[in-house]
Formats: sequence, structure tokens, C-alpha cells
Amino acid sequence: MAPEIRPALHARTLGALEGLVGTPLADLPTEALLIGLVVAGDAIRLGVSLPDGIGPELRALPQAKLLAAASSLAEDAKTWSLPDAHRDGEDDPQLEWALNQRDRLESFLIAGRFALLPRGVVLDAAPEVGRLHEVLAAIDLSCGGTVSRSEVDVMLGERIALVRGRSWLDDVAWREEVLEEGSLSPETEKAIAATTEPGDQALEAYVVRGELAGWIEAAATRSEDVAENLASMIETYRELKAPVGLVARRWMRARESAATEGGTTGAGTSVRARAGPRHEFGSPHRAAGRPQALRAGGGRPRR
Repeated sequence: MAPEIRPALHARTLGALEGLVGTPLADLPTEALLIGLVVAGDAIRLGVSLPDGIGPELRALPQAKLLAAASSLAEDAKTWSLPDAHRDGEDDPQLEWALNQRDRLESFLIAGRFALLPRGVVLDAAPEVGRLHEVLAAIDLSCGGTVSRSEVDVMLGERIALVRGRSWLDDVAWREEVLEEGSLSPETEKAIAATTEPGDQALEAYVVRGELAGWIEAAATRSEDVAENLASMIETYRELKAPVGLVARRWMRARESAATEGGTTGAGTSVRARAGPRHEFGSPHRAAGRPQALRAGGGRPRR
């Protein structure tokens, strides 16, 4: 039987969980507690069993402290400055940051439900969490319409591995996917990828415009020859200062990052599962100064 292929986030989550073992969560300051709760929520979403030293700590966490953390998150999320537009094919660190933060808040909520449900307490019924949901709904409304769902999947980087079944992404009105004449739906691309390797013309469409992403990335995952051809084409375009699209740049960044860490993006490795930020919370940049919550792990990306 072939070994199970897991996203890089899986290993990092296991490492973060080990770091939490023996930590009295109830004694942590709010910012550190938030990070711990997000790690636990990520683990639950990945289907990772919480170590014996963490599950009981979560379920013993004082309800008041958990709700205070939710209030802190709601106040902080209000300060996020979201873009009102997005240019296709361009990096958008501000929007990418907001989407990753939004997904981390989902992990916080999942960990909170895990902690309170055995006590018969419904986390989402608390007024503090209700206010957080109101803020998140406004964020979702702002993000909706600016990008398509497939673009969001790319921007989430490795956190897309956490999306299993129905998620908050399904409740956002993302911009409609517009297929150009002659282009293929993602389902068709995946079906073709199972049996057909892309030629230079298809690779070029991916490199320049991000087209056929499902086909190209699946083929590059399955075949190191395809991956090497794709990487070579991207490098050539860079040397010639020819346009390289957002999707291809992210794929290449993930491949280079994996190589730096001592591995390669050969067959059987998901590129999208590698790309993206780690567990740290960032902090939004705003004129009023640094927020009190979500600031561990560095600041917001610069535009």
C-alpha cells in the first residue's frame, strides 16, 4: 500500500501541538491563547487527534476566558482594511492576508466549540461570539465579488488543506468564474489530467494566464518530468522578463520553498498544499497603531 500523502501543514500542526503539551492554556495571555486555539482548531479540521495533554486543557478552559478571546478577535477584525478591488493575475498581499486571517478565525471557532460543547454550552449562542459572527459576515461580504473561488483557493495557500466538506467559503458570494471560449472547467481539467500530459502550448497558457490550472498542477504532481518542464518554462520567462501569471508564480514559489527545505515537488506532492503562511497570526497595519490581538508572529504584508 502506498504511503498516505499529507500536506505540509499536517506536519507543522503536529509540531505545534507537541509544543502546546504541558502548557496551562488557562494561564496564557489572550494573544498566546488565540494562537494555541487556532493550532487546536487546525488539528481538528485536519482530522488530527489532539494529544492527551491538550484535549483536557481545552475542555477545562474557563468559558469567560474563551468568550473574552472572541470579543478581542471581533474588535481586532473590525480594524482590517480590506481591498475593494482585485486585479486578475497580480499578487494581492492585503487580500491574501485577510483571507488567511479569516480562515484562522474559523479554526478558533471550531476549537471553542470543542471546548464548550461537552459542558452543554453552545459557543455560537454567546453574545460575544454573535458579535464576532457579525464582523465576519461583513468581512465575507467585502471579500465576496472581488475574487473567484479558484483564486481564493490559491490565496489560502496551504490552509486550503483545512477545507474539507462544507466550510465558510461556501457561504461567500465569490466572483463568478468566467470561462473563456475554448477553456475547460476544473472538472474537465482533472479528468484530462488523469490520462494526458500537457504540451508546451498548455504549459504556456498556465504560465502566462493561469489557465488549465487543474490539469497542469495535477500533471505536475503526478510527473516530475512535467514539473521540471513547467519550472524550466517559468524560469525562461523570468529571464526574458516575459509575463508570468499569479498562479504560476505561486506554484514556482512553492516548488522553490520545498527544494530549500530539503525536498522536491515530485510526483505525489500537492503544490497548493505547500504554499502559504504558517500558524502565526499577523497583525493588520493601520494608522491608529498595532492592535492588541492577533499580533503575534509579525505584521501585515506590505503592498
